[in-house]
Amino acid sequence: MLPLGTADAATLAQTKARLKSQVAALPGSTSVFIREAATQTVLGSRTPSTRRIPASVTKLFTTSTALLQDGPTATLATELRASGEIDADGVLQGDLIVKGAGDPSFSTAGVDALAEAAKDAGIVRIAGTLRADLGTWTTQQGTPLTRGRYNGEIGGRLGALVVARGFASASVTDPSRQVLVRLRDALKAGGLKGNVTFGSALRTSTGSTLLGTVKSPTIFQLISATNQPSDNFYAEELLRGVGARHGAGGTTAAGLAVERAHLRTLGVNARLVDGSGLARGNRVAPSSIVRLLDQMASRTEGGQFRASLALAGATGTLASRMRGTAASGRCRAKTGTLSNVSALAGWCTTMGGRNVAFAILQNKVNVATARSRQDAIAATIAGWSDKPVADLVTPVPSPSNGPTSTTPAGTSPAAGGGALAR
Repeated sequence: MLPLGTADAATLAQTKARLKSQVAALPGSTSVFIREAATQTVLGSRTPSTRRIPASVTKLFTTSTALLQDGPTATLATELRASGEIDADGVLQGDLIVKGAGDPSFSTAGVDALAEAAKDAGIVRIAGTLRADLGTWTTQQGTPLTRGRYNGEIGGRLGALVVARGFASASVTDPSRQVLVRLRDALKAGGLKGNVTFGSALRTSTGSTLLGTVKSPTIFQLISATNQPSDNFYAEELLRGVGARHGAGGTTAAGLAVERAHLRTLGVNARLVDGSGLARGNRVAPSSIVRLLDQMASRTEGGQFRASLALAGATGTLASRMRGTAASGRCRAKTGTLSNVSALAGWCTTMGGRNVAFAILQNKVNVATARSRQDAIAATIAGWSDKPVADLVTPVPSPSNGPTSTTPAGTSPAAGGGALAR
């Protein structure tokens, strides 16, 4: 077995032997599955069908669902709407409404932009109230883990309309009201006259007039902002948003229902109870994660999904991991960490140019030790030097007007380490 964190270029046989030793040495309740995509060659395995707590590897399921349901270029639009006419004196004879879309990136700059839209529309006074349109979204700020109550580990207050993750005000805890307070202040600073009062939240603003829109980054950018730093708030907002746009409503349960249906189409089975992986009730097998990765890789969005993951030795939660090993710059993966739980799942592009999907789920372990051993496994995977079969096929010159044939280059198992192994 190689020392932890090192890996030299190796043939298939050598890689399998190294991985067998490394996987067998993993402590705790551990399950592993490592498979090359093109040939379905299994490089390493340990109780691959046993479900374990995946921690933040759960985000792979959340973000893949959002990517395929909405598409990589879709955006979430926070809207400013008016329920009445603006008269000749600039008085809005009705309510000014902010319609939320569950944009986790919505900022105070976005609220200020909506205030500018109201000013551009000629509003100098509001006869009605400022109101939020929450659509089908629940007002629960947390997940089932805390029975819907605010949970500081999420890193924000969940909702259809949230500015600065719901931390824009120390005195106002309702996320949508924070938006309205900020909007009122921006409107007053921009010259709005008269008193401004707040109305109760709406569930629809049908018949209102659109005055302005603030669009989120693209879904691809949002899932990247979720996966690379492992952002719990973004993950839970995306899950509820999927429920609001494609399911029964903006709730965790509705989002999970859409997610389960999505996973069934991919042939993936998992027991999921939230979008971020904070809940220990999540249970998934490494073989299911690898199937998800293979299925995503086969789709047109596969490259974007892969790019949304942290790059070993360079970005996100893997920025300081695997540096100086074969995995650095070659492996993209999602980390997972809870107390006594550590996980790593993703893809490595090997030294030979092959794509290998892997999932390592470890429960009842020391997290630091588990990470070190995961990094060593990733380095071994990346060090596989055999080239893909297609790269070992060279055209044979053919006679004029005759057929062209191909023949494999010299790649016997003895010389090349099993390039044709299945």
